Amino acid sequence: VSKNYNVTLKKGTLEVTPIKLSVQLGSASKTYDGTELTNNDYELKTGYLLDGHQIVINPMSTITDVGSWENNAVVTVVDTFRGNENVTDCYSIAAYKGKLEIFKRRIEVTTQTGSKTYDGQEFKKQIVNTIGEGPVSGQEVVADFGEGPFPINAGIYHGDQIFVNVCNTASNGDIVVALIDDSATVKTFYK
Repeated sequence: VSKNYNVTLKKGTLEVTPIKLSVQLGSASKTYDGTELTNNDYELKTGYLLDGHQIVINPMSTITDVGSWENNAVVTVVDTFRGNENVTDCYSIAAYKGKLEIFKRRIEVTTQTGSKTYDGQEFKKQIVNTIGEGPVSGQEVVADFGEGPFPINAGIYHGDQIFVNVCNTASNGDIVVALIDDSATVKTFYK
């Protein structure tokens, strides 16, 4: 039968394109506590995974100190039916960075108040209370006073050190250590 036909073969092309995925990496924030912040969460925004395929997030970003950082990660896809074989090449992945952010811990320090009649002796008061979240475990607030000016009649002098304990309130007239920007300062507290 083929003698009745003039057959010309034109080769076509077959192309398998990767599945397009867009992945939003997770964001996280917390108040400074001295521990590392990372986030492996993600949301699949567009696309789909074949049965048995699973996204694996390998974080590249961590943050421990106050500040913010982009949450970046290597995104791979594995086939759980084949012993977690890497099948990332079957996908075209667009990963969108999240954000990691650590906020400053709030600490205000108050001193004792007191008075005495002049007797020629130095009159000092220890700082005994802090307001706010206080220092993290294993850390303490120690203020070393160099040059003045110091709060009037506070009994704090050049070279003094203050040691801080935590409390929840301050009253008008209390001496507090307040964090302003990246510095601690001693002030008289008034509402």
